[in-house]
Amino acid sequence: MLKSKITTGILGLLILFFSSQLAFSQGRNDWSNKTPEEKTQKIVNSMTIRLNLTNDQASSIYDIVLPAVKQVEGFKQTSSESDYKASVDKIIVQTDTQIQNILNQEQYQKLQEWKKEMIDRYKERIYNNKE
Repeated sequence: MLKSKITTGILGLLILFFSSQLAFSQGRNDWSNKTPEEKTQKIVNSMTIRLNLTNDQASSIYDIVLPAVKQVEGFKQTSSESDYKASVDKIIVQTDTQIQNILNQEQYQKLQEWKKEMIDRYKERIYNNKE
């Protein structure tokens, strides 16, 4: 059960980063046309505002997220759906652990709350689209 909660939380990180950007990009800046660097910068900018990151924290998180974004995009193009999910899950675990080491306890708590909000919005959007 704990492993399931951890996986859900970690999956939330990916959902948080990518779905929040997708939601804001509709009709303005097409997320799929952005470079990994642009995507990473938008993610870090959002985190900086939400979590009140220092410049050093933002820089460190950029250095963590950029390779993760590049890996995810590579898997998206070359993997089956099940392989993609397994690969992304591994990246998320690694990324979340690295980010946790950079944030203070208050910031990490805010990140967890933000992830929960985004997961709830994502689930609601999926549920509403099925009706």
